[in-house]
Amino acid sequence: MLRIPILVTLQAALLASLLMACGQPPVPSTTPTPAAETAQGDVEALKKVRSNATPGSLDPSYGDGGQVTITGQGRAVAVTPAGGVYLADYTATRPYGTPPSDTLVRRLKPNGKPDHAFGQGGTLTLPAADVVTVYPDGRILLALRGRPAPGGTAFEFRRFLPAGQPDPTFGTGGASTITVGGAPSTVLSPRQVLAEPTGALTFFTGNAITRLTLLGRRDIAFGTNGELRVKYPFEEPAAPAATGGPTTGVTGLARRPDGSYAVYALYNPISDTPDASYTAVDFLMVYSAQGQVLTSRRPTVGGRFVSAYGLDVWDDGAIVTSSSVFLGDLTLRRVSPDLSTDQYVVKPGGFPSDVKTLPEGRLLTITVGLFDPSNPTGIMSRLVRYDANGQPDLSFGDGGAVNPKFFVDRVFVTQDGRLIVTGDGVVARYLN
Repeated sequence: MLRIPILVTLQAALLASLLMACGQPPVPSTTPTPAAETAQGDVEALKKVRSNATPGSLDPSYGDGGQVTITGQGRAVAVTPAGGVYLADYTATRPYGTPPSDTLVRRLKPNGKPDHAFGQGGTLTLPAADVVTVYPDGRILLALRGRPAPGGTAFEFRRFLPAGQPDPTFGTGGASTITVGGAPSTVLSPRQVLAEPTGALTFFTGNAITRLTLLGRRDIAFGTNGELRVKYPFEEPAAPAATGGPTTGVTGLARRPDGSYAVYALYNPISDTPDASYTAVDFLMVYSAQGQVLTSRRPTVGGRFVSAYGLDVWDDGAIVTSSSVFLGDLTLRRVSPDLSTDQYVVKPGGFPSDVKTLPEGRLLTITVGLFDPSNPTGIMSRLVRYDANGQPDLSFGDGGAVNPKFFVDRVFVTQDGRLIVTGDGVVARYLN
């Protein structure tokens, strides 16, 4: 970075000498003063660094050399389009089986520095929350831990304005509690919450998908009274006689550009047999914006210890899924918008984790291996980018992959295409 001002000075001197030789008065130097360099020179220097940097390298304009070390693990993370990061962590560690502590929410600026203007002195404290998401207009939504309630499980949501004040237009004083019907859920928090462009929110738990309006009330235009139940739409596989009956669980939800929803789920015909008999199959569904079934996809994966983890969509409506059978058999599958064909299938190995679609049909995924002696955590995490044909994108990192020196849990894509990666008390930003 120190070479930039020197280069600018040499260029200015050369230009002045050429103009003198042609009989022209020299142009006043535009070389910034030391004070001006601090204000604007670093910006230009960083632009040049980015333009010459390899996609997949740490962004030097973020934090300390591209990384920020945080207190806590970042139990719940959300990223704004501009690259601001919200981090939610419990305020204390408690024994397993006891109620969790309160949650502390912090915000990092797009440059990785703490944002002390957020909330009260830079933080918000509220009851235990496991999910945080951000609306396109900057409002923040947190999903609190569920609790047993008459007729099902009660889930409370709290929405805040960008500066951290409760949003008075949402529910009552910024809070809304919704009971999802059925037996009290063993899933104590929504698995995923979508903040819709309209201001609505859609979440799932178990096999139920529920949508709330901008005001925090059930959206009666969706499903039945704002809720739909995902059911296995094909002939059920045979199950042993002595079982607890079939179960279905949603594992991924994404909103497609036309407003429809892609849903990834697991169907298990056996719910209470020993692990040796455990089997499950994955399936895909597409629902309309009102919650009607549009199309479905027969299982592509089945067997013991099936994981159907990742789901995302491209701008053309195509869908990517991340799944595995048993241990370490990660499979990425790009499915056509109508679910009729596999456009490609990639098996990079490792365990399934987060997956994100990128412009021009590219794909980014986290693969998790068994052991990496060079990683302080002992677990290997890799960011791998694929081109539109499902081949490793050799222009990214080393042969299409980057190996962060920390366990990677989530990856986000900012509006300008950079990658925010979180895990193990680290937030890092990579060029893309």
